[in-house]
Amino acid sequence: MKLLMFTNTVFKIGGVARVVTSLANEWVNYYDVTIVNTHPGYSPERKLYKIDPRIKIHHDPELYIHDQNFRLTQASKNKLHAYLKHEAFDVIIGVEGKQSIALADALEGIDARKISWFHNSYEGYFENKGRFLWKKNDRFKQAMGAYDHLIVLTHHDKKRFDEAFNLESTVILNPMPFRGSKSTPVFDYKRILTVGRIKQPTKGLDLAVEALIPVFKKHPDWTWHVVGNGPDTIAIETMVRNLGIERHVVFYGAHRHVKTFYKHASIFLLPSRWEGLPMVSLEAMSYGLPIVGYDIDALKEVVGSALQKEVLAPQCSIEGLTEKVLSLVEDEAHWNYVSKLIQQRSNHFSFERVMFEWDCLFKD
Repeated sequence: MKLLMFTNTVFKIGGVARVVTSLANEWVNYYDVTIVNTHPGYSPERKLYKIDPRIKIHHDPELYIHDQNFRLTQASKNKLHAYLKHEAFDVIIGVEGKQSIALADALEGIDARKISWFHNSYEGYFENKGRFLWKKNDRFKQAMGAYDHLIVLTHHDKKRFDEAFNLESTVILNPMPFRGSKSTPVFDYKRILTVGRIKQPTKGLDLAVEALIPVFKKHPDWTWHVVGNGPDTIAIETMVRNLGIERHVVFYGAHRHVKTFYKHASIFLLPSRWEGLPMVSLEAMSYGLPIVGYDIDALKEVVGSALQKEVLAPQCSIEGLTEKVLSLVEDEAHWNYVSKLIQQRSNHFSFERVMFEWDCLFKD
């Protein structure tokens, strides 16, 4: 079976790139796998995610989407259609909303199982003013007519997508990215860790900065370690200095090898205002780290019903986030309890379970 994944790029650090390459590296043991990358700013590099040499990489910046309505030029659409027809893929997957919508225009007359795979929440796509799919409902609905399946990441998103567009979407969770990495965290490291892009307002780092001020005042031996970069790095660093907590905060920038940060952390803090199904939370889960964040639907799906009240604060509540962090910092027994439940919850995202669900979809 020939399988194609059409994506922006897998050559940059990010959750989507990690999950795409993780699945591709497994699928290539059974299928003929091709990844089409379109972003002109990232040259092919297999080392970042150890992309299996058997996976075919097709890098074509002419297929990059510049149009605000996510349409390829006529020449690019014709080129992509000819490529798909010539290669005769059995399964074609559009990765993320923008790529799925643009790809749809080139799928007419292509005999394949066509799958659109969305990686953000319904709210992130359609209720995020001026961004993503804001006021593009008609364009989305037209594009989805080209696909056999729409994959979403949470049951909440399935409900929202299905009700809004009269669809029958399928939930497939993201898998644990670090297979065989389960370990027991250490409370005495006294490190709070955040990993991800520093991009506002999505990632909520501004909320985390303010929420941690009381934590550091009461517990000056604790520190916050931020791994990642993005367009708002300088703004967040400036905020940290202006609020006088810079000696408690370390910014590392983007790192290819993040495992060591998880191994030496005690708590994982994810203050995002919205997410799809954040891979960094699953990475933290694989190391048994208690996860603290807001009660967005993505994190509800990650931590499960048994832990929601323990670790998730009301959305955008700075005081609530402070309270959840302090509940772990000030009570090691509670910290241990949460860590054990997190480790149990990780079975819900096992690689084998997720691969089985994809395989059933391919062969349905």
